[in-house]
Amino acid sequence: MPFHVHRYTTLILCALTMVISGIALSLDTLGWATIDQNFHRQQRLLHDFGTYGFLALVVAHVFWQLLKKIPQLKAMVTGTIGADTFSSNHDWDRWKPHVVSRTPVAGKVDHGQ
Repeated sequence: MPFHVHRYTTLILCALTMVISGIALSLDTLGWATIDQNFHRQQRLLHDFGTYGFLALVVAHVFWQLLKKIPQLKAMVTGTIGADTFSSNHDWDRWKPHVVSRTPVAGKVDHGQ
């Protein structure tokens, strides 16, 4: 099974755990049921498990997205991009940079304007 299917299944399970345990935790507070401490403790544990599950999914998602885009992140930080990264993401024929030439006056750059 693809990885994204497992992520969504885990997300659904965490959400159901949070909703069901949250409702069970609020029954005693609302006065609709009398719940003993042991059941309350178990529901709190399930609710916390769901919370940490959501947190782990968010961190894993961000980390996974960063790993896929390491060359782009490097380009954002350094201001340069490798030829292989450029070739895999851009069309060389559509990229036509302005001609930049140095002028003899104090090394100023002429952008061909």
